[in-house]
Amino acid sequence: MREWLFTPILRFDTLADLNVWLATRCTELAKRPHPTWKERPISEVFAEEQPCLRPITATFDGYFEQTSRVSSTCLVIDCKE
Repeated sequence: MREWLFTPILRFDTLADLNVWLATRCTELAKRPHPTWKERPISEVFAEEQPCLRPITATFDGYFEQTSRVSSTCLVIDCKE
C-alpha cells in the first residue's frame, strides 16, 4: 500500500490537503482487482470481510517518549534522567 500511495513522494501544504488526496486515492485503489480474487474489486472483498472483523474495544496507548542517544556505531543508548 505504501508504494501505491506514496510513490513518488508528494508534498502537501496542509494535513487537510493530504487527507483529501489520500481519500481520493484510496477510493481509486478500492476499484482495482483484488490480488487473490482478480475478478472482484478490492472494495467488494473488503465489504464482505468487514462484518467478520472484531470491533476495537480497547483504547490504543502505543506511544511513549524516551530520551536516547545514538553512538557512533549506531547503538541506541538509554539516557536515564
